[in-house]
Amino acid sequence: MDYYKYCITTLPKLGNNNLLYYLDSLIKNKPKISFLVTYYNQKEYVKDSLDNILNLKISCEYEVLVGDDGSDDGTIEEVLKYRSKFKERLRIFKQNRDDGVTDNVLRVSNLRKRLLNESQGEYFMTLDGDDFYCDRDFLIEAFGEKYLEYKKK
Repeated sequence: MDYYKYCITTLPKLGNNNLLYYLDSLIKNKPKISFLVTYYNQKEYVKDSLDNILNLKISCEYEVLVGDDGSDDGTIEEVLKYRSKFKERLRIFKQNRDDGVTDNVLRVSNLRKRLLNESQGEYFMTLDGDDFYCDRDFLIEAFGEKYLEYKKK
């Protein structure tokens, strides 16, 4: 079966009028920004870094991709606590420590590349697990009101 037929047969069974609404909703729900966060044994920083993303002034669609470099201190368990806050916006990727790569810079580079390949946003932001953004408004300044349509709370 060619790709076109596959796409048509996998769409939900909608009437002709509803098909355009369905396709429009797929486009609207695509994230504008992908936050790529990497951790390695940084359990104590998970709360600060993920709360920081939650508290950014942003109203566009976004996603958070967490990459863990084989932590054994409970980092992943801390990240999992945020599933209910981020809902479907949070995706977690684990990298094994027994892959033969010993250079830490290369390890985190490989992890970031994987997150970037998995991301769906038009733009991406990287964040090390022990970092946070200092300015809650920086996305508005960086992308402008035109893209983010931020509404004051």
